[in-house]
Amino acid sequence: MISRTITNLRLLNSKRPENRAFDRNIVRDESLLSHQDKEFLKKWSFGGFGIAGVLYLLLRNLYESLGLLAVAGYLGNFIEKHWSSVLYDSGAAVWIRVAVWTTVVIVIIGWAYGIYFLARHSRRLSWNRCAWKSIEEFRRSEKYWFWGNFVGSILLLAVLYI
Repeated sequence: MISRTITNLRLLNSKRPENRAFDRNIVRDESLLSHQDKEFLKKWSFGGFGIAGVLYLLLRNLYESLGLLAVAGYLGNFIEKHWSSVLYDSGAAVWIRVAVWTTVVIVIIGWAYGIYFLARHSRRLSWNRCAWKSIEEFRRSEKYWFWGNFVGSILLLAVLYI
């Protein structure tokens, strides 16, 4: 299973949609799929959330979501380390506090949009970008990723809090 997923790291050069990153309507080989399969690809996916979420993003060629979440995380850490004292300092200039709070809001919106985009579009984007043998193989992989991340995350939480 993992070896098959790893072989999907390469992008499909011959069948890659033109605007593959953000076009929400393109589905590769759409004419070969049943209506149920197309609906499955357009449904929300939570396979990328959990203990192996970054690995899921890398192996499924979902680089935009990974990049957006990484940048938002970096900015959040930067704000916490360097600007957190400014947020609550009454002696700081008003425009500085407004600029910092605006940046905080942008980071929160970036995280929220990254999570939404990943949950809403990761199935379809993964189908478009990876060389799956069949839709059944893709469905199995989605199921394994979801349950693997879910169980792994529960076990991690149990170990951390026990």
